[in-house]
Amino acid sequence: MRRIFLSLFFFSFVFSAFSFQHPNPSRLTIYLHDHGVFNIRIGDQEYNQYTNEYTFPNLRPGRHYVEIIRYERIPAGNSYTYVHPRKIFSDFIRIPAGADVEGYIDRRQRYREVERRPYYAQPSYPGKPVDVYPTPLPPYYQPVGMSREAFIHLKSTLDNTSFDSNRVKIAKQAIAANYVRSWQVKELLSHFSFESNRLELAKFAYPYTLDKQNYFMVNDGFRFSSSSERLNRHIMGLTHY
Repeated sequence: MRRIFLSLFFFSFVFSAFSFQHPNPSRLTIYLHDHGVFNIRIGDQEYNQYTNEYTFPNLRPGRHYVEIIRYERIPAGNSYTYVHPRKIFSDFIRIPAGADVEGYIDRRQRYREVERRPYYAQPSYPGKPVDVYPTPLPPYYQPVGMSREAFIHLKSTLDNTSFDSNRVKIAKQAIAANYVRSWQVKELLSHFSFESNRLELAKFAYPYTLDKQNYFMVNDGFRFSSSSERLNRHIMGLTHY
């Protein structure tokens, strides 16, 4: 009887130790000042997603060791490769309890907290150890968009190129290789003389736009309202099939 009691006590202790959840977990979102591509190590877990932002939900409050390796992205056929790894941050970050923390690594390679809000964690399943970090996903490619420097260079190239037809080809090539945002598409339209070429580029750029929810601002780049109507019909045809 005594042996049975001790066995029950042992299994009860083990279950309670590994099913224990911090009563007030936190979440951390972290990125670089210029939204560059990086991999991150937090605690004893590495995350090699080659992306420009990481979010860690249900994180144990307290001090966490963080190491960040930055990469340069270069085209490689129809995809990209990541080269020149460089460690830009290696230090502890303190995460308060019950906080949704957003932070970034600045130009001087220092961690800066941007915002701190209350965090309401989703209920977790029993048996999850408190000190285990989220399981990393397989590496994947996530477009990060055309950098400001590349965009300025593209506009300069368009200005120095003769004929609208050539400008369209150059713009399409750059958009397909880098991805863009809505405000960038709107600015590019001003570099074309003919309304038909503006409409052609706006239609082409939509699938390569990261913030499609803001694509309405591209309409401001047209001279005629009929172009806006034709663009909207084109987008509706892509999204409703």
